[in-house]
Amino acid sequence: MNAIELLTSDHRKIDGIFMQFQQGGSSEQFRQLFAQLYQELSLHSLAEESVVYPVLAKFEETMGDIKEVYVEHAEAKATLAELAAMDNTSSTWSQKMTRLMKDIQNHVQLEENQIFVKLRQRMTEQQLDTLGQEIQKAKQLNLPGVQSSMPMQEVMMAGSNMPMQPMNDAQTFSI
Repeated sequence: MNAIELLTSDHRKIDGIFMQFQQGGSSEQFRQLFAQLYQELSLHSLAEESVVYPVLAKFEETMGDIKEVYVEHAEAKATLAELAAMDNTSSTWSQKMTRLMKDIQNHVQLEENQIFVKLRQRMTEQQLDTLGQEIQKAKQLNLPGVQSSMPMQEVMMAGSNMPMQPMNDAQTFSI
């Protein structure tokens, strides 16, 4: 799969998790869905920030978009950290989750309708395939750091394109 196909596939997975949230469920089901959402969003944003966005930053026509998506990633990470610390049965948690879903859906629209179009215009199929391979490697290398116990530092590193290493148990929170 090329980079655009991989990232779009991630978007559909995340959409599927959001649909499950909207169907409702028990606190335990929401906890499990949140853990899955957290992992998917963490891996996806890490791949974009460490592999895709640096490539896009080289193109003048995507500079404004890149600044916007870094801000959106930072906001999503902050919201995820807030949600992880909250009781998932509260109305505040539900409101924040609904806001996160809308924000992520808007982010996806920006990427798929503008950024990916520009990426496809600027890169050959071979370059997109190579970028896709780099995305897969980035995700595989960082998968252990985004399992059930997430480093708080990773969540709070707004706009960072540096892959984060897992921290010790005293510096993590469980989801």
